[in-house]
Amino acid sequence: MVVLDSSVILRYLLADDETMYKKAKEIVENESCLLLPEVLAEVVQILTRLYKVPREDLAAVLMEFLNFDNVLIGEEYIRALFLYGHGDMEFLEAVLCVYGEERRVATFDPKLKKCLKKEV
Repeated sequence: MVVLDSSVILRYLLADDETMYKKAKEIVENESCLLLPEVLAEVVQILTRLYKVPREDLAAVLMEFLNFDNVLIGEEYIRALFLYGHGDMEFLEAVLCVYGEERRVATFDPKLKKCLKKEV
């Protein structure tokens, strides 16, 4: 199993460097891949802030990527991407909102409080 770094995911999604894209494609499409939540958050931040990808498009592309059979990440992050793509929350807020479905979340953030079922 290979753990993916954000640079590999970005080269795969953006295909902006042919040599790196080919290597990223080879890895992503042929290896069992682990995607850490922190890396996913970095990819979301880079694509949103640096590349100005609209959140709806970003969420759709990343959900498709995360649904590859060989890419492993917790289901909660796919749900968080859906929330992120269809709302006005930041990605981390969406992750906390999903975690709040099963756990209590401590926050002072009024926007986050609206989506939480269990709050401290």
